[in-house]
Amino acid sequence: MEESTLMTFTALWGGAPAAGTVQVVPADQLLDAAWNQMPAWAIIPFEQIEPKWKVLTIDGQSPIQKSFDSIIYPLTVTYRLTCSEPCQVPDELDFSYQNRDPDKLATVILTPSPRWCGPRQRRWTQKASPIRVRRSAT
Repeated sequence: MEESTLMTFTALWGGAPAAGTVQVVPADQLLDAAWNQMPAWAIIPFEQIEPKWKVLTIDGQSPIQKSFDSIIYPLTVTYRLTCSEPCQVPDELDFSYQNRDPDKLATVILTPSPRWCGPRQRRWTQKASPIRVRRSAT
């Protein structure tokens, strides 16, 4: 994870992670570091999700699902502004910002090509062998 994420979760969860369990990597190198050191997990901001990342479901919640409930998701971080003296906050400052907008999420359903229907599909499922997955170089 990047340094700011580590600082955030250290404060949120009340202590630093165990020695050797977290690697701090600059944000622009995080994806490559995760792919080059598999198996690896990363905590990234929602706006940094891209197709090469696998988003995991935690406690039945995934931020890429429209039914996502950020209140019960353990990786949601809420920031608050507090002042020891009267605050002079500009009126145009908006504290309701979220980096996830469910109205901008799309659901894509993939179905097999019509060419796979009928005899080809039956032959494929009868003779199917375990699928081997290779990492893409791109």
